[in-house]
Amino acid sequence: LGSEFSWGDLLQLSRCLSTSSGAPPNALARCTHRDPRARVGGRGRWRHGVAAATWHRSPLVAAGPPRASEGLFAESIAALAMPMAARGGGGGGGRSGDLVTQLTSRVGSVRLAAMEALGKLPPAELEVHLQTLVATLEDQEWQVRAAAAAALGSLRAAASQGVAAALARCSEDRHARLREACARAMGRLGVSEAAPRLGELLEDAEQDVRREASKALGLLGPSPAAAPAAQRLAHSSAEVRAAAQRALLDAKRRVEEIGEEAAPGFSAAALAATLQTLRAHTEPLLTHAEPDARRAAAEVLQRFGATQDDRDLAVRCAVAVLHDASEEVRLGALNELAALGADMRGGGLGEAAATALAGCLADDAPEVRRAAVRAIAQAAPAGAAPVVAELLPHSMLHVRRAAVAALVAMEGEAKDSHIVQIHLALLKDSSPQARCGAVESIAALGAEGRLSPEEVAAVAGLRIDPHWAVRRAAAEALRHFGPEAVRRHAAEVDQLLLDSDWRGRRA
Repeated sequence: LGSEFSWGDLLQLSRCLSTSSGAPPNALARCTHRDPRARVGGRGRWRHGVAAATWHRSPLVAAGPPRASEGLFAESIAALAMPMAARGGGGGGGRSGDLVTQLTSRVGSVRLAAMEALGKLPPAELEVHLQTLVATLEDQEWQVRAAAAAALGSLRAAASQGVAAALARCSEDRHARLREACARAMGRLGVSEAAPRLGELLEDAEQDVRREASKALGLLGPSPAAAPAAQRLAHSSAEVRAAAQRALLDAKRRVEEIGEEAAPGFSAAALAATLQTLRAHTEPLLTHAEPDARRAAAEVLQRFGATQDDRDLAVRCAVAVLHDASEEVRLGALNELAALGADMRGGGLGEAAATALAGCLADDAPEVRRAAVRAIAQAAPAGAAPVVAELLPHSMLHVRRAAVAALVAMEGEAKDSHIVQIHLALLKDSSPQARCGAVESIAALGAEGRLSPEEVAAVAGLRIDPHWAVRRAAAEALRHFGPEAVRRHAAEVDQLLLDSDWRGRRA
């Protein structure tokens, strides 16, 4: 055939053969006619024929192309692989061998066409060429290496540490599509030794590579994937953290799929133990120094469903994101703590939760401060009152008001033990009504002898308050404190006698 036809004719013949199961004899005769016009007509009739002999072996593969027609020859190799794959590999040992021979060609396009054709063959036929495929991972052309990685990913026999190591080395290439193909192949092979390299690929600059690495880690299962994926939850890049989250969640779904398949020896206890492996690598990040890492870990644990039956873990997940950059996240965590505290009233939230809730009273967002007050009121966490009381002398007005509201909402002993500090904090409020009310309440407490000299002095200091009603309330409070308090603060009383408002002078 090579002496009678041009390479373009032979390429057209191979395409006809790949798309037809037969043709009439006269069509075959016209395909071999010396007149080019007749050969063109024969190709058209061949393509739509109904009966013909099968071309079992191509002389193209054995002879090799002239250098001027390398591209056409590469296309003919790819076309020849189609009928072989359609026949399921029957009698294909020779064909795969011919394609493997072309992997040694000096022409990159020929090697690529041969490798892609091999990838379309049944896995059983490819397994005999495993070592050749592994060696092709070092080809000069990255497209050939990518095709070899894709072919290796479909072979069960390739699931070995050596093949995984070769794919890991190949995944260090500068071409993103090659790294993507290697990550996909390592995941399909399911070799646990590939987990560290897949973890590194989660940090890849290309989104497609990160996505394939995430899927591949999920296919490996929890035990290999937990450590490298959880480590990337603390990464500075949001894209990397998201890829690590997907990997952990995919690994969890992989465990559920195994349980649904009811594999021999698999039990509910084994499923719980495997999920515990994921938790063991994720929970330590709830106390990480970076808020983004805490948020990523909390989201993963919540999606695991681990917080549904473990209230302590649910509290720790909510506390972990109380200082997140997103106001919406902080509000959601406070509402979650309020709901949990209502069910665990009596100190169930713990001291750490109490400290974290108190810290939210100083939040910049008003909605968050109000939610913190509600959470403290509903949860009543043990040890919260002293922590909140430390915020009463805060320099910022909105923090003092939030602390006062939280202590008032606690009621009971927590409120009564800090009642004096509550009113003293209100003495610095911007509202004259609040200051007057605080002075009157302190006066009642002073009459009972519950004030220290320093607290009495704080009331006497209001002699220079800008509002006359507050100055009058301070003079009346000194009268309630008794003669001893008046003598001790005689200078303040003398100043009130000279007050610009007659009501203050009369008091």
